[in-house]
Amino acid sequence: MDKVWTEVKPLYLEEMQKYNYDKMEEQLQFLWDYLRMERTDTFIFVIIPNLLDMHWSGTWSTYENYGYIVEHRQVHNFNAHEYLHSIINPLIEKHYGRQRRKLTKYYQAEKKLPYAQSYQDPKAYAWESFVRALDLRLHVLQENDPETTKRCEDRVEYLSKEGLGLVRPFYLLLKEYELTDGSLDHFIPIMLEKVPEYPG
Repeated sequence: MDKVWTEVKPLYLEEMQKYNYDKMEEQLQFLWDYLRMERTDTFIFVIIPNLLDMHWSGTWSTYENYGYIVEHRQVHNFNAHEYLHSIINPLIEKHYGRQRRKLTKYYQAEKKLPYAQSYQDPKAYAWESFVRALDLRLHVLQENDPETTKRCEDRVEYLSKEGLGLVRPFYLLLKEYELTDGSLDHFIPIMLEKVPEYPG
């Protein structure tokens, strides 16, 4: 193992040098400004490049006060998607019950489609859809240019057609949230109530 690590270590060091840590800090602050919530975690983030995995894959785990993001990405920004799960999943879990019937219809109708197959649980399906919508919305607002907006909104439509049908309504409802003054945790139950019935 020492011999292998000696051989591949330069590749990992090169990968780490591609990250812009100042920009990542700005992105994290932008995320919390958007949520309008009090940040309760004090994670020290540890980014671990995984050069053996496919592009755009990533995992999030915590140990004590560290938040570990293991990823293989084509861009080197803050991985908001993985971190957002630690914030959004409990909120969806808290409010899911009141809208269970409606949200489960999306899951039941789409669970065999490509992007839904990894989330064979109605709640996981819902929070994955929400996190993807929120991640794309943050990207649109941070970049603030027509090309990025089109690319992200094309992605919304693609994901919605390929098995994550809640991405589109969540994305549109986030635009409504942006016109309010409250925090996202207070708006989530309103969003879940406003999600339209499954079309079909």
